[in-house]
Amino acid sequence: RLVEEMGGPATPAIGFGIGIERLLLACDAEGVFPVVAAGPTAFVVDLVGAPDEVTTIVAELREQGLAAERAYGARSPKKQFGAADRSGATWSVILGAAEAERGVVAVKDMTTGEQHEVRREALAAWLRTREEARVR
Repeated sequence: RLVEEMGGPATPAIGFGIGIERLLLACDAEGVFPVVAAGPTAFVVDLVGAPDEVTTIVAELREQGLAAERAYGARSPKKQFGAADRSGATWSVILGAAEAERGVVAVKDMTTGEQHEVRREALAAWLRTREEARVR
């Protein structure tokens, strides 16, 4: 009689109630929801002041199914690296002047600090290969 009590016509109805917190705990226990990664795969750092190029790199990585982020505004390199660290990204993709001239980017493992040079056009494939190796 809820509809009637709210001023509507007499309408047959059925109700249902559940404790949402208990339902979510049960779902977690059964592995119903996928585990979400803590942070993005890559955080792109712009050392040359090329926001369009950084936007392109982020878009390309996302198109390839990789989670990618970047800092916005004219942030200093120090602030960008701080943002990369706070984001929980696995890799920092660094666009520097010398690297840009050679058509490469520097890719830093945020866990080990190890750094690699990767051809710009091969970046997404390189990151995907490394991510797949981490999962195994």
